Amino acid sequence: MQDTRDFPSDLETPVSAYLKLARSGPGLRPRFLLESVGGDTRDGGTSFLGFGEAEAVRLELSHLPDHGSLDERRGPLLHALRRALARAPRLGGGEEPGAATDPTGSRFRGGLVGASSFSLARALAGLPLAPEDVAGTPTGFLGLAPHHVLVFDHRRARLTLESSTTGEARRALEDEVLDALHRPLAAPGARTNPCPTARLQPTTPRSSFLERVATAQRAIVAGEIYQVVLSMGFEASSDVPAIDLYRALRRVDPSPYLFLIHLEECAIVGASPEALLRVDGREASVQPIAGTRPRGTTRSLDLALERELLADPKEAAEHVMLVDMARSDLGRVARAGTVSVAPFREVHRFREVMHLVSGVRSELLGARDAFDAFCATFPAGTVVGAPRTRAMEWIGRLEAEPRGFYGGAVGLFGHGPDGRPTANQAIAIRTAVLRKGKISVRAGAGIVRGSVPEREYEEVLAKTRALARALSLAEGPRR
Repeated sequence: MQDTRDFPSDLETPVSAYLKLARSGPGLRPRFLLESVGGDTRDGGTSFLGFGEAEAVRLELSHLPDHGSLDERRGPLLHALRRALARAPRLGGGEEPGAATDPTGSRFRGGLVGASSFSLARALAGLPLAPEDVAGTPTGFLGLAPHHVLVFDHRRARLTLESSTTGEARRALEDEVLDALHRPLAAPGARTNPCPTARLQPTTPRSSFLERVATAQRAIVAGEIYQVVLSMGFEASSDVPAIDLYRALRRVDPSPYLFLIHLEECAIVGASPEALLRVDGREASVQPIAGTRPRGTTRSLDLALERELLADPKEAAEHVMLVDMARSDLGRVARAGTVSVAPFREVHRFREVMHLVSGVRSELLGARDAFDAFCATFPAGTVVGAPRTRAMEWIGRLEAEPRGFYGGAVGLFGHGPDGRPTANQAIAIRTAVLRKGKISVRAGAGIVRGSVPEREYEEVLAKTRALARALSLAEGPRR
């Protein structure tokens, strides 16, 4: 059994530890950083910093069958994900008190850390694959199976090293990590005084987006769909390091799901407010977010915008429809009578926007596991619309470019204490893909019959504002 040691961390932060490990050679090279900082969340007590050795995990979709029942087409995908998790090294040992916990508060004993693309969502729905997207993101799942993770317990001010190594090798690794962390940083501080050296530019003209909204509304009136989420892309040329963008985004938009993951082909940086799925043991939960207003510049204006959001019949109808979809999704893999909704239509505030948020929970049925729940809930209705598959078909018709990671998922599939896989997946929104000097971002808005096209366009812009500000800050002069 691996022993698990922890150390005081009151003078260390996940970001400072990342920077110290990054300068200490390839053996300690940071692989990912997962945090939970802002918003209404139970997850804010733990951060993860993966480093050093890690197996690359890639799920290709080109070999999947293009015929047969939906279950027959999904089977190879679920089998591949389960097989990848089974091969991932286990970290820590048994039930010792020092075992790591993931940001939901459940234990994380190793597993997969990565991102699922929107093409994976299409494959799970039995839809044709989209062409390779312009950002170079994968056509399925791309991630890491880490061997070493630093776990920050912020409530106890303790730092734990979780590793697949044992004995003398483990003690040598601990000494190497502690030596790196004890050396003071010489790097400059966070950049300030933002300057517009790189700006996110829309890849879709405003007029084209408004035309797509009008087309979607005609489809809604004709009964083709009830709602559809239309997105548009934004790009900037920049060689800003991923950690600099992450640091800036962390300041600009502290969120329940903050992530920086270095993948084979790109890096992804994001601040998602919305959980796709959490599975701990037999409990599964989702958190639909639908309904948006910008934050007010004063408290009185902020409260007025909250009242407007709660009273808006369009926002209410959209939110209720997506909560019902979430209940139906979990109901397909839940024990009868265990699906519940709480809270319902709460207003959650973030730096740039406020959202209507609900929570849906259930107990998994029999042999159903985290991957069955993922298949049932992915993609979230909040990023596609309703009915889900039909809305995805319309997205394929109306959006001129593939979505890449947008509308997919980012997070963990972990080894559970009872042998059952765990999941903590966020919806891939408010997310930037960094690849070969280019930064790609997408954002969307839910279109219903009563939508005002110009207002939906402004909502899309509002959802990119935090990343735009973070990029400007990261590109600005240093202190």
